[in-house]
Amino acid sequence: MENSRIRLLLLDFDGTLADTRRANTLAYVATLREAGYALTEEEYAAKYFGMRCNEFLTRYGIADPGERERLRLRKIALYPAFFDTVRLNRPLWEFCRQFRAQGGRVWIVSTGSRANIDNAMRHLGITVAGQLTGSTAPAGCAGMDEAGMVGAGKGTTATGMDGAGVEGTGKGTAGADVDTTGAGNTAPGAAGSYTATAGTGAATPGAAWDPAPGEGPNGAVDGILSGADVEHSKPAPDFEEAGVELKVTPYRRTPRGIQAKERLVCDMLNYEEEYGKTFETSAFWTKCACMLLMSYEHKDGVPKVDFTIDKAVLFQFPDEDLEVIRNDWKILMDKIKAGQAHLISEGDTMYLAACPKGRNSQDTRSQPFSPIPAMKRAYSLKSSYMTQILRRYIFGDEPCEKIIKDPALLRSGTFEERFEEMLRPYIGKSCTELKAQFGITSTAKNINELLLAAMLGLKGRLASTDEFQKASIVPKTIAIEPNGTIKESMSFPVMNFCAMMNETWEESTLYNLLAPTKFLFIIFQKTEDGECYFQRIKFWNIPADDLEEVHRVWQRTVDTLREGVHVWKDSRGRNCNNLPKASESRVAHVRPHGIDSTDTAPLPTGGSMTKQCFWLNNSYVRSQIEN
Repeated sequence: MENSRIRLLLLDFDGTLADTRRANTLAYVATLREAGYALTEEEYAAKYFGMRCNEFLTRYGIADPGERERLRLRKIALYPAFFDTVRLNRPLWEFCRQFRAQGGRVWIVSTGSRANIDNAMRHLGITVAGQLTGSTAPAGCAGMDEAGMVGAGKGTTATGMDGAGVEGTGKGTAGADVDTTGAGNTAPGAAGSYTATAGTGAATPGAAWDPAPGEGPNGAVDGILSGADVEHSKPAPDFEEAGVELKVTPYRRTPRGIQAKERLVCDMLNYEEEYGKTFETSAFWTKCACMLLMSYEHKDGVPKVDFTIDKAVLFQFPDEDLEVIRNDWKILMDKIKAGQAHLISEGDTMYLAACPKGRNSQDTRSQPFSPIPAMKRAYSLKSSYMTQILRRYIFGDEPCEKIIKDPALLRSGTFEERFEEMLRPYIGKSCTELKAQFGITSTAKNINELLLAAMLGLKGRLASTDEFQKASIVPKTIAIEPNGTIKESMSFPVMNFCAMMNETWEESTLYNLLAPTKFLFIIFQKTEDGECYFQRIKFWNIPADDLEEVHRVWQRTVDTLREGVHVWKDSRGRNCNNLPKASESRVAHVRPHGIDSTDTAPLPTGGSMTKQCFWLNNSYVRSQIEN
């Protein structure tokens, strides 16, 4: 990757440069109806869309190879009759124009029929200066048939260049890595999204279509691909004419699947300017309405310059996400207007957050409606949101179940308001009544969460829904005792004592579990006879002031671990230590969270002790419910 630069784009045609889905569907339907088969548009879309012609016809039940070939040729002949349904992907087209003006080359790579592609290109007014045949297509382009490649540069040769191949998200499309190894993406995609594979290696000669030139990028591509940190201070997107912002996002492969390594930082939040804008004129939307997201796998111990861009997506926010993001932005602006920019927290919002962007909490800037300096922050998309974008639009995972099925509902109310509205009919009902109503016989520990999922009409777990995954919402069942108290404190995962020695507060596991997280408190009231009644729900995130108190508890814990933990037994033979107690803080404390006293973890100073975790005090949780 040293001194590398993207100079070549490989584009799939169907589903990427052009939306040809309906034209292809209608052509197949017409072809088979001519032959006496009762194929419907709905049946083809549901069962066969994305299959190569021969595979589709075989699965449809046409066993004779000669008949399949006759039908294939007839479909090609009928295909132009439905070109009025073909649509050019204009954001991508404009992006290619600007890339081409920078000196880059654009090739179209497809496994589709040459005749189909030529006809569709002519319909769209795309000029093809030349093209490669199947016999001259580059070796190693797995799956390519006679469609071959349409290259850029009008007969020039491109060798040893880096590039990105952009490929449609519709099922069955295929592209090629820049090193000419084949790559396919079978992910179902959404309108406005395009996936890609990218690599480094030798490209091959080709000929080109040549869009009219536009203005080139600002150099961000070079820096990102070489591993350099690029300062995005420009208020406009990187590819200004095309309205495309280039972003690179790392991910990890974990036992739980693909996980975004970090949040996606978008643009600085200027408190003095942003509050007077609309969402459409905000710094966030100006930069990030359309993004070319490039991803790479982060591996511990591998130098940054050795990471390789592997996939990309030209991404526009789905309607349902956009409504949530609009509200997130409004929440941030309302805090600024209230003179509370210093109290902003990542947990205030769902998908779009304002993350810390200074050297530390003391690195501040002024705010317009308060003399109190506020921490420097930037617009960012939460790591939980980026995880779902990576999974869905780059790696092709099936979409998660949605709580709000109709995005239009979010235009007249927030997600939280709609969520509460759906649960209102069940307030005051006992667990016994609810279990009978929904036919639930389970006695599982998470029975209250199961009941809530049933109230919402969900088939799966509440925590696995699209909205909860994207927003990092954690459901917590709270049982209020008859006397008004809460027995249990709220626990967090077991500490890694040694790892904590190398963390700053903003990098710490605890901060990243607590600060960006929104909790859903599912509140039940117990009665003297032991029955529980569904009382209400409350969305909650830790206030900024209380987060600072947790920071103090965390810092004292780190200092104690560094200096050496003192362990002793009290008069009743119980293990004691000098880590922070509940009596020392109104918000949080540390106590054991192991299976038993033999469940231990190593200490940084040597030896070991019973596993510990941070807890939010039960009295503090009660106060937040009442607040």
